[in-house]
Amino acid sequence: LSLVADYDLLKDLNDPLGKEFSKDNRADSSLRKKLRMRNDSILAHGISPVAKDDALELKAHLEGYMTISYPDWPKLNDSIRFPKLHI
Repeated sequence: LSLVADYDLLKDLNDPLGKEFSKDNRADSSLRKKLRMRNDSILAHGISPVAKDDALELKAHLEGYMTISYPDWPKLNDSIRFPKLHI
């Protein structure tokens, strides 16, 4: 399944993460624009660079999703972070 189809399935299964993604996945949404940017980047399928600010915005948005599935995500994330990584 594609990324979007995965979340559509979760929504159909009444999963909170699928519901949230469904609300965010409008054609004009900032999430969709950022996912398109990521897909076109060297991090995925393309060769375009990604600006640091754009990457950090996408990271923050995705961390919101992580908190839906893992309420302790902020604490867990801090515990697994490399000590010298400050992003």
